[in-house]
Amino acid sequence: MVKKFGYERTPYVLAATVCDKEHDGRFSYKNKDWARTIPVLENADGIGGNRNREFVVQSHPAITDGFVTAARREYLLSLPLAKKDIKAEALNILCIFQDARQPNSPSGTRYIARISPDFLARAKTTDTDRLMAMLSFQSLSFSILEGR
Repeated sequence: MVKKFGYERTPYVLAATVCDKEHDGRFSYKNKDWARTIPVLENADGIGGNRNREFVVQSHPAITDGFVTAARREYLLSLPLAKKDIKAEALNILCIFQDARQPNSPSGTRYIARISPDFLARAKTTDTDRLMAMLSFQSLSFSILEGR
């Protein structure tokens, strides 16, 4: 859908759909909150109807909710990382290290923390360099742990 209609039209249609079905409990609160951030302009016809309903998705709400979640994530992954995103990832890693009372690697000799898959999907070399600079430990490295 995004390839056909683009990143501008798709969120608009999905937000209009979620807002139109605001009362439906099968839509997640996260998707409802997201939909409220997209300005959906009122489009009244001459007899008091809403023209936006002409393009509202009429699929099963649970399926539509899953699609909205997937479309939001795909869009997020297309965006470059901002400084606040890198800082949030650094904070998340620091919290994991602080919570570990003893080394938590499979061998039990090192402290490890997982970098979020979304961060890795969006990160460029400069982003990982900035992350490493924010985590100023004496011996820090990023590596892949088999199976994780």
